[in-house]
Amino acid sequence: MNSERLYRLYKNDTDSKLFGEFTSFIDLWLSKFNDGSFPQWSDYQFEDFPDWYGRLSLAKINDTKELDIVLWGTQLVDWWGFDFTNKSIGFKKEAYPEAWNEAEKTFHDTLVETKSIGMWKGNLDWVGRGYINIRNIDLPLSQDGKISHILSAYIKFEPETYIEISAEPTHTFYFKE
Repeated sequence: MNSERLYRLYKNDTDSKLFGEFTSFIDLWLSKFNDGSFPQWSDYQFEDFPDWYGRLSLAKINDTKELDIVLWGTQLVDWWGFDFTNKSIGFKKEAYPEAWNEAEKTFHDTLVETKSIGMWKGNLDWVGRGYINIRNIDLPLSQDGKISHILSAYIKFEPETYIEISAEPTHTFYFKE
């Protein structure tokens, strides 16, 4: 297995333009803030995401602080070769133990705790698709005053044309197998 992932967290007020192709996604998220409160999933409409159809996921943070995948876009199903909709991260840990690692858990826990913008990039070797390279942005959503969901958008990229996000991360986690 040649799995490799880089996880980074950024302050939630980082200029969206520093995130390149994710600028419109982050701008939409920023537009949903209400009196300083983080957006809720109910603040969004399907029509808000024309540039991201099929490339979104939504995870709900359950009572044990694990993630339950509520939505897994159709393009993600194609890339991963599996539909994670209505699956828990616990399922991922059991089905793909090599994919769930301490860096990923720490990344998600820290994202929620610090209410940060998250980004990860890496290949999908852990599902037998190491030729597919993915980068995503994770955005925290709230409910009843606490972070309750993570809304994510994904892109597929070619390593030779990859352009690094120019924002300065607050945290970096790395995994290589």
